[in-house]
Amino acid sequence: MEDAVDPRPIVEGKRIDLDYNTLKDTIYLRCLLVYEGGRPPKMVGCDFRECEFAFEGKALNTQLFMGAMANAGPGGAKMVIQEFLGIQGWEPKDG
Repeated sequence: MEDAVDPRPIVEGKRIDLDYNTLKDTIYLRCLLVYEGGRPPKMVGCDFRECEFAFEGKALNTQLFMGAMANAGPGGAKMVIQEFLGIQGWEPKDG
């Protein structure tokens, strides 16, 4: 029995700017996904294989700020995860 062939188009080795973009029913292979802090992309039915992700511009500043908060002292990481990212129930692991 043959494996089913995925009918979705494949984008390979490209830079994909995420801001204000719509990604739909596509396979991204070895792409660089870049977010600069604009409106987040709409993504449906996508598969990201061996891709890299990068923040640039204002989004990079936000990432650096959250990293500084997470490493500032006790409770910093929990604040970033729960308050900034909205992931409730997260607790740091011991060790």
